[in-house]
Formats: sequence, C-alpha cells, structure tokens
Amino acid sequence: MHRQLTFELPHVPSLDGDDFFVSGSNEQAVKLVNSWPNWSNPINIVAGPPGSGKTHLVNVWRAHSGATCFSAQKMELH
Repeated sequence: MHRQLTFELPHVPSLDGDDFFVSGSNEQAVKLVNSWPNWSNPINIVAGPPGSGKTHLVNVWRAHSGATCFSAQKMELH
C-alpha cells in the first residue's frame, strides 16, 4: 500500500462558490444548489465521504439563499 505524501503549504481556507471544484462526482449536488429556490422538494440532503466538499457546498448554498446554520443537537423532532 502506498502512503500519500502531505505538504505543509500555507493557505487560507475559503468556502466561497468560486473556490468550489466541480467534478463528475459532485456535479448533481452543484446543480441542485444552483437551482435553488426552484427545488422540486423543500428538503434535500447532501451526502458523501469526509473531505468530499459537503460543508463547502452547503456554505455556497447558505450564502446564495440567506439560510442560517445550527447544530443538529439543537433540532427538536416532533
């Protein structure tokens, strides 16, 4: 098994839409975010493995929609 090399390079984290890399694996999720507010369902789920860009993409949608963020622990299920 090969181990991936990592480099300590300086960077400024950005969750801006211009900094989101669109690929074949996330293209549908990007189209969903970009089609808001014309969604066919009022609730959608973005899922994927750790590091796949879910948080980045959701933050792009939040900036576009004006949505707020809260932790799952603050949700009350009725």
